[in-house]
Amino acid sequence: MDSAWAAYCDVAAVFNPFRYIPDLSAEQEALAAQQNLLVFTFCVLCFTVSQVTGNYSQVDKLWSITPVIYCIQAAAFNGFSNERTNLIAQIVLAWGARMTYNFYRRGGYKFPQIWDGEEDYRWETVRKMPAFHLPYGVGTLCWMGFNAGFICWFQLYLLWALTWPALDVINGPKAWWFDIFIAAIFLGLLYTEWKADQQQWTFQTEKHALLKAKKPLRLPYSRGFLVDGLWAYSRHPNYTCEQSMWIVMNWFS
Repeated sequence: MDSAWAAYCDVAAVFNPFRYIPDLSAEQEALAAQQNLLVFTFCVLCFTVSQVTGNYSQVDKLWSITPVIYCIQAAAFNGFSNERTNLIAQIVLAWGARMTYNFYRRGGYKFPQIWDGEEDYRWETVRKMPAFHLPYGVGTLCWMGFNAGFICWFQLYLLWALTWPALDVINGPKAWWFDIFIAAIFLGLLYTEWKADQQQWTFQTEKHALLKAKKPLRLPYSRGFLVDGLWAYSRHPNYTCEQSMWIVMNWFS
């Protein structure tokens, strides 16, 4: 058992991007190794469950959870004594709680069969590509490779990369006024994202209620999409805020 675990850790270490980066502190190397092993385990878990169940949105179920885990892990690495990693962990926890709730109310989670739930409609479209229907099992192997390489590995390592500022500052100085400024902007964008998602949720709920009741759609529902509120200023204000939050997060570095 010990030799099998050691072999597993050696395989996971190959995918650790920080092993190829010089000038890291011993603490950063140790934390990066711990987190990389966790990310790799999430990859193996998501790939296995998706192949067995046929639901390829397993990463989506972890999307709002894994960054919170990594940031709390960074804060706990020094016994929660680092003010900057504590601050990062707190604001990312707020982000994760909101995102997880929004995913839940859209049907992303199903209990107790957690592996079920809504699958991203785009994977069904992608599966129709000719490369995934080649004969003699080649198409199946291509899809497995895509699932392992992009759906699981790339997305989960991308989620880890979003939290690298927490790893970067574990040896840094105490929090100062600019960190509070960064956190305030992050939380402001988080509130705006919540507002945009809520406006979209209210609009789509009413639209689908009218369709279910077989009632004629009147404006603004007849357009099919929202153009009022924050959506009058951006086609996707929620996505704009989401991407902006992680840009702001890098200011901690």
